[in-house]
Amino acid sequence: MIIGVCSPANAQEFRKEALDSLLNQPNRGRMPGFAVRILKNNEVIYATQFGMANTRKKIPMGQTSIMNIGSVTKQFTAYSIYLLEERGLLLTTNEIHTYLPELPDFGHEITLKQLLGHTSGLRDYPDLISLLNLSNNHNLQYSEMVEFLQTHKELNFDPGTQFCYSNTGYMMLAAIIERVSKLSYAQFLKQEIFDPLEMKTAFVNEAILSEQSDGTTNYLINEAKTKAFKSRSHRDVIGATGVFCSLEDLTKWNQLFVNHETGKNRSAMIAKMETGFTLSDGSNCHYGGGLILKNYRGERVIEHSGGWGEYLTQYRRFPAQGITIMIVTNSLLDSPFEICDKISNLLIRFDDQVRPEPLQFEGLSLAEMNGAYLSRDNIIRHVIGNDSTHNLRVYNSGKTLYSTYSLQNIESLADQTTGLFFSDSAGNELVFHVLKDNTKQFIWYAGTYFQTKRIYTFVPAFTQITPAFQGRYYSKEMNRTVRVKYNRRKQELVFVLFRLIRYRMKPVGQSVFQVEIDDDPYIIRFVDNAFVFGNDWVYNLKVVRK
Repeated sequence: MIIGVCSPANAQEFRKEALDSLLNQPNRGRMPGFAVRILKNNEVIYATQFGMANTRKKIPMGQTSIMNIGSVTKQFTAYSIYLLEERGLLLTTNEIHTYLPELPDFGHEITLKQLLGHTSGLRDYPDLISLLNLSNNHNLQYSEMVEFLQTHKELNFDPGTQFCYSNTGYMMLAAIIERVSKLSYAQFLKQEIFDPLEMKTAFVNEAILSEQSDGTTNYLINEAKTKAFKSRSHRDVIGATGVFCSLEDLTKWNQLFVNHETGKNRSAMIAKMETGFTLSDGSNCHYGGGLILKNYRGERVIEHSGGWGEYLTQYRRFPAQGITIMIVTNSLLDSPFEICDKISNLLIRFDDQVRPEPLQFEGLSLAEMNGAYLSRDNIIRHVIGNDSTHNLRVYNSGKTLYSTYSLQNIESLADQTTGLFFSDSAGNELVFHVLKDNTKQFIWYAGTYFQTKRIYTFVPAFTQITPAFQGRYYSKEMNRTVRVKYNRRKQELVFVLFRLIRYRMKPVGQSVFQVEIDDDPYIIRFVDNAFVFGNDWVYNLKVVRK
């Protein structure tokens, strides 16, 4: 079913036929589905859905299908915290032990603001217990997290110095809402948000649901993407995830933001949610209260995605154009993130098609920047400089996607090094410099999802993989002995985290390797007789040779 209504002003000419062609799924059959809703000033201008909400019961996907919206829940958590602050019942500048004295001492003060902005340094609890093979429905509860943290108190970084997405912080915020309001998180959201907004399908899942009251459920997909299987039931990590609702009800929630942004009804809570947090170095992390504040092809967007138990959600607003795009799925068969990008490209007129003209400087070779670079939070980027075009390409870890940057200026930096300033067609800036010890680095705010400041350091290329790294290592934090083995025939290293399960260690550069664990990339950095292990949500796990 496809609905098309009216034409959105201040955007490209509404191309209903193009959207129909983009989204149409004529041979969907009895496969799980997805639903799309596009709003202009919160009025529906386009809505469609394909596939099934429940394949066994033959229930089609619809605009009122009740879906797990995953981390889009964080908006509701942040709003609730700011609502309680507005009523004088808490302060976001307070330290977390003010409300949660049962938490361990993390060695640093952590404020509620730092939980809201993912700048606390707290490692992601669901990700860490998954790595340790401890993830189950019982362990995803707040009480179990508190017990686990008593022996896992290490932070990713000092609070306020960096951004790192952490479900842990939002689980704590939900517990604070309960302590202060003397209501359960589910009761508070129902009383203060769902009922006043008449969000009739919305609820917080405190149980372990097999399917919703309307029959909607979630599915696994086979590798060939030809068959669907009922997925297991998942417990939500309350506060970080947990809200279930339909697109119709999510539209009612969206009205609060539209009213605020158009001046119809200004909200102190919404204003705080749409303000990015500042790090200790003065940079903005481009994350507000449960909202990512970023540019998409040069246009300001406010968005968040969600994914939990095979349900996926993408929520994106273009405030200047009054456009909101919402997409939900009940399997991994479709990517709402890719669909949202394609819809955005059709609906919005972007001015990023012309790349800035690069400047030319005598005696400068951009090819000298070529190689692999690694950020502190374990994100790999590959750089290729082109001396003939004076452009720089920055690739993702798999070298499948890249951004092109043109050299714009050369200036002296505060640390007395020389900075090469590059810009892309959307105005994103990249600054490359060489430290006094000849270490090459670049500072980049752009990214495929979060747009926060990251410093990438050059990783010298490998000359040869040797057996010198092999051996038995022990991690006190993981309470586990792991092994690194050398395969002489293949001349490669393998990582043994669990008995009988081996992961190939792909060389990134000198003493740095990447391993894929359950499709999640982890970085191993060898230093002396130890290595540091982690990904972009849990890092600095220390493992020492036995």
